[in-house]
Amino acid sequence: MGDGIEMYYRQEVRCRRTVEEQRLIDALHAKDWLPSRGQVLLVSIRGSSPLGTNSFDDRAGTVYRDHQGELHVKLYDATNDPGDYWLNNPPKPEGTAVPCAGYYTGAMVLGNHKGKPGLLNRGLTPVTFNRYLSDGNGGWKVNKENVSKYVGLNIHRAGTASTQVDRWSAGCTVFARSADMDEVLKTCKKGLDFCDGGTLYFSYAILEDIEVHGTYGYVS
Repeated sequence: MGDGIEMYYRQEVRCRRTVEEQRLIDALHAKDWLPSRGQVLLVSIRGSSPLGTNSFDDRAGTVYRDHQGELHVKLYDATNDPGDYWLNNPPKPEGTAVPCAGYYTGAMVLGNHKGKPGLLNRGLTPVTFNRYLSDGNGGWKVNKENVSKYVGLNIHRAGTASTQVDRWSAGCTVFARSADMDEVLKTCKKGLDFCDGGTLYFSYAILEDIEVHGTYGYVS
Protein backbone atom coordinates (compact mmCIF):
# COMPACT_ATOMS: atom_id res chain seq x y z
CA MET A 1 0.00 0.00 0.00
CA GLY A 2 1.06 3.58 -0.55
CA ASP A 3 1.44 5.76 2.51
CA GLY A 4 -1.84 7.60 1.91
CA ILE A 5 -3.87 4.44 1.31
CA GLU A 6 -2.31 2.71 4.32
CA MET A 7 -3.10 5.68 6.58
CA TYR A 8 -6.71 5.69 5.34
CA TYR A 9 -6.96 1.94 5.94
CA ARG A 10 -5.67 2.28 9.49
CA GLN A 11 -8.06 5.13 10.27
CA GLU A 12 -10.94 3.09 8.87
CA VAL A 13 -10.04 0.11 11.06
CA ARG A 14 -9.71 2.40 14.07
CA CYS A 15 -13.20 3.82 13.42
CA ARG A 16 -14.66 0.31 13.49
CA ARG A 17 -13.37 -0.26 17.03
CA THR A 18 -15.55 0.43 20.03
CA VAL A 19 -14.48 3.11 22.50
CA GLU A 20 -13.55 0.38 24.97
CA GLU A 21 -11.38 -1.45 22.42
CA GLN A 22 -9.53 1.71 21.38
CA ARG A 23 -8.91 2.80 24.95
CA LEU A 24 -7.52 -0.65 25.74
CA ILE A 25 -5.11 -0.32 22.81
CA ASP A 26 -4.14 3.16 24.03
CA ALA A 27 -3.41 1.84 27.52
CA LEU A 28 -1.37 -1.10 26.23
CA HIS A 29 0.57 1.19 23.91
CA ALA A 30 1.38 3.57 26.78
CA LYS A 31 2.78 0.66 28.77
CA ASP A 32 4.63 -0.83 25.75
CA TRP A 33 2.57 -4.00 26.12
CA LEU A 34 1.14 -4.34 22.59
CA PRO A 35 1.83 -7.69 20.90
CA SER A 36 4.17 -8.16 17.94
CA ARG A 37 3.03 -9.52 14.57
CA GLY A 38 1.44 -12.92 14.83
CA GLN A 39 1.23 -12.75 18.61
CA VAL A 40 -1.85 -13.03 20.79
CA LEU A 41 -1.94 -11.10 24.06
CA LEU A 42 -4.46 -12.26 26.65
CA VAL A 43 -6.00 -9.28 28.45
CA SER A 44 -8.29 -8.56 31.36
CA ILE A 45 -9.78 -5.29 32.60
CA ARG A 46 -10.82 -5.33 36.23
CA GLY A 47 -14.02 -3.31 36.66
CA SER A 48 -14.47 -0.54 39.19
CA SER A 49 -16.89 -2.53 41.37
CA PRO A 50 -15.52 -3.65 44.73
CA LEU A 51 -14.51 -7.20 45.55
CA GLY A 52 -17.43 -9.43 46.47
CA THR A 53 -20.11 -8.52 43.89
CA ASN A 54 -20.29 -12.20 42.80
CA SER A 55 -20.97 -11.03 39.25
CA PHE A 56 -19.18 -11.08 35.90
CA ASP A 57 -18.48 -7.34 36.02
CA ASP A 58 -14.97 -7.41 34.52
CA ARG A 59 -13.87 -7.76 30.90
CA ALA A 60 -11.38 -10.17 29.35
CA GLY A 61 -10.32 -11.35 25.93
CA THR A 62 -7.54 -11.01 23.37
CA VAL A 63 -5.49 -8.46 21.45
CA TYR A 64 -4.08 -10.08 18.31
CA ARG A 65 -1.75 -8.49 15.76
CA ASP A 66 -2.11 -10.10 12.35
CA HIS A 67 0.59 -10.66 9.73
CA GLN A 68 -0.12 -7.21 8.24
CA GLY A 69 0.50 -5.62 11.61
CA GLU A 70 -3.14 -4.70 12.28
CA LEU A 71 -4.52 -5.07 15.79
CA HIS A 72 -7.72 -7.00 16.49
CA VAL A 73 -9.45 -6.73 19.87
CA LYS A 74 -12.13 -9.02 21.30
CA LEU A 75 -13.51 -8.49 24.81
CA TYR A 76 -16.16 -10.41 26.72
CA ASP A 77 -17.90 -10.38 30.10
CA ALA A 78 -15.75 -12.12 32.69
CA THR A 79 -14.50 -12.00 36.26
CA ASN A 80 -11.05 -11.49 37.74
CA ASP A 81 -12.41 -11.90 41.24
CA PRO A 82 -13.37 -14.97 43.26
CA GLY A 83 -17.04 -15.77 43.74
CA ASP A 84 -18.82 -15.40 47.05
CA TYR A 85 -18.42 -19.07 47.88
CA TRP A 86 -14.61 -19.00 47.82
CA LEU A 87 -14.38 -15.59 49.49
CA ASN A 88 -16.45 -16.93 52.37
CA ASN A 89 -14.73 -20.33 52.33
CA PRO A 90 -11.06 -19.58 51.55
CA PRO A 91 -9.21 -22.54 50.01
CA LYS A 92 -6.17 -21.57 52.14
CA PRO A 93 -6.08 -20.29 55.75
CA GLU A 94 -4.22 -17.20 54.48
CA GLY A 95 -7.21 -16.26 52.33
CA THR A 96 -8.52 -16.35 48.77
CA ALA A 97 -6.26 -15.38 45.86
CA VAL A 98 -7.00 -12.30 43.74
CA PRO A 99 -4.60 -11.67 40.82
CA CYS A 100 -2.68 -8.37 40.74
CA ALA A 101 -2.66 -6.00 37.80
CA GLY A 102 0.48 -6.34 35.68
CA TYR A 103 2.08 -7.93 32.64
CA TYR A 104 2.93 -11.62 32.86
CA THR A 105 5.32 -12.69 30.12
CA GLY A 106 4.45 -16.03 28.55
CA ALA A 107 2.32 -16.92 31.54
CA MET A 108 -0.34 -19.05 29.86
CA VAL A 109 -0.36 -22.27 27.86
CA LEU A 110 -3.21 -24.11 26.18
CA GLY A 111 -4.56 -26.99 28.24
CA ASN A 112 -7.59 -28.38 30.03
CA HIS A 113 -9.12 -26.91 33.17
CA LYS A 114 -11.30 -29.50 34.88
CA GLY A 115 -11.74 -31.37 31.62
CA LYS A 116 -12.62 -28.33 29.44
CA PRO A 117 -10.23 -26.48 27.08
CA GLY A 118 -8.75 -23.36 28.64
CA LEU A 119 -5.48 -21.56 29.36
CA LEU A 120 -3.30 -22.61 32.25
CA ASN A 121 -0.77 -20.60 34.26
CA ARG A 122 2.01 -23.11 33.65
CA GLY A 123 4.08 -20.91 31.38
CA LEU A 124 7.15 -18.75 31.90
CA THR A 125 5.77 -16.46 34.62
CA PRO A 126 3.49 -17.07 37.62
CA VAL A 127 0.59 -14.66 38.10
CA THR A 128 1.18 -12.46 41.17
CA PHE A 129 -1.70 -12.31 43.64
CA ASN A 130 -2.90 -11.03 47.00
CA ARG A 131 -4.79 -13.18 49.48
CA TYR A 132 -7.94 -11.67 50.96
CA LEU A 133 -9.84 -12.42 54.17
CA SER A 134 -13.04 -10.96 55.63
CA ASP A 135 -12.53 -7.63 57.41
CA GLY A 136 -15.35 -8.47 59.81
CA ASN A 137 -17.52 -5.62 58.50
CA GLY A 138 -18.93 -7.18 55.36
CA GLY A 139 -15.87 -6.34 53.25
CA TRP A 140 -12.46 -7.81 52.49
CA LYS A 141 -8.89 -7.00 53.48
CA VAL A 142 -5.51 -8.04 52.09
CA ASN A 143 -3.91 -10.63 54.35
CA LYS A 144 -0.95 -11.57 52.17
CA GLU A 145 0.52 -9.32 49.47
CA ASN A 146 2.33 -9.79 46.14
CA VAL A 147 2.76 -13.54 46.19
CA SER A 148 4.38 -14.80 42.98
CA LYS A 149 4.07 -18.54 42.55
CA TYR A 150 2.12 -21.06 40.52
CA VAL A 151 -1.18 -21.79 42.27
CA GLY A 152 -3.46 -22.46 39.29
CA LEU A 153 -4.71 -18.96 38.48
CA ASN A 154 -5.97 -20.08 35.09
CA ILE A 155 -8.27 -18.68 32.40
CA HIS A 156 -11.38 -20.77 31.77
CA ARG A 157 -15.14 -20.81 31.24
CA ALA A 158 -18.14 -20.80 33.56
CA GLY A 159 -21.36 -22.36 32.27
CA THR A 160 -23.18 -21.89 28.99
CA ALA A 161 -24.34 -18.42 30.06
CA SER A 162 -23.68 -17.86 33.76
CA THR A 163 -24.95 -14.80 35.64
CA GLN A 164 -23.24 -15.31 39.03
CA VAL A 165 -19.66 -16.30 39.79
CA ASP A 166 -20.42 -18.50 42.85
CA ARG A 167 -17.94 -21.42 42.72
CA TRP A 168 -16.73 -20.78 39.18
CA SER A 169 -13.72 -18.73 40.33
CA ALA A 170 -11.37 -19.04 43.29
CA GLY A 171 -9.06 -16.45 41.70
CA CYS A 172 -9.07 -17.57 38.06
CA THR A 173 -10.17 -15.35 35.20
CA VAL A 174 -13.48 -16.83 34.13
CA PHE A 175 -15.68 -16.05 31.12
CA ALA A 176 -19.43 -15.91 31.81
CA ARG A 177 -20.26 -17.73 28.56
CA SER A 178 -18.55 -20.87 27.36
CA ALA A 179 -18.85 -19.73 23.73
CA ASP A 180 -16.68 -16.70 24.56
CA MET A 181 -13.94 -18.95 25.91
CA ASP A 182 -14.13 -20.92 22.68
CA GLU A 183 -13.59 -17.67 20.71
CA VAL A 184 -10.54 -16.83 22.83
CA LEU A 185 -9.06 -20.26 22.19
CA LYS A 186 -9.74 -19.90 18.46
CA THR A 187 -7.81 -16.61 18.45
CA CYS A 188 -4.92 -18.22 20.35
CA LYS A 189 -4.75 -20.96 17.74
CA LYS A 190 -4.44 -18.29 15.03
CA GLY A 191 -1.22 -17.23 16.71
CA LEU A 192 -0.02 -20.81 16.80
CA ASP A 193 -0.84 -21.28 13.11
CA PHE A 194 0.98 -18.06 12.17
CA CYS A 195 4.15 -19.37 13.84
CA ASP A 196 3.67 -22.93 12.56
CA GLY A 197 2.90 -24.06 16.09
CA GLY A 198 6.07 -22.49 17.45
CA THR A 199 4.38 -20.11 19.90
CA LEU A 200 3.80 -22.18 23.01
CA TYR A 201 3.27 -19.39 25.53
CA PHE A 202 0.82 -16.49 25.72
CA SER A 203 1.50 -13.34 27.73
CA TYR A 204 -1.27 -12.01 29.97
CA ALA A 205 -1.95 -8.35 30.82
CA ILE A 206 -4.28 -7.41 33.68
CA LEU A 207 -5.30 -3.75 33.86
CA GLU A 208 -7.44 -1.78 36.26
CA ASP A 209 -10.52 -0.02 34.87
CA ILE A 210 -9.01 3.44 35.45
CA GLU A 211 -5.90 2.53 33.44
CA VAL A 212 -8.02 1.82 30.37
CA HIS A 213 -10.72 4.45 30.56
CA GLY A 214 -8.32 7.26 31.42
CA THR A 215 -6.08 6.80 28.35
CA TYR A 216 -6.64 8.39 24.93
CA GLY A 217 -5.20 9.27 21.57
CA TYR A 218 -3.09 6.48 20.05
CA VAL A 219 -3.64 5.58 16.39
CA SER A 220 -2.34 2.06 15.80
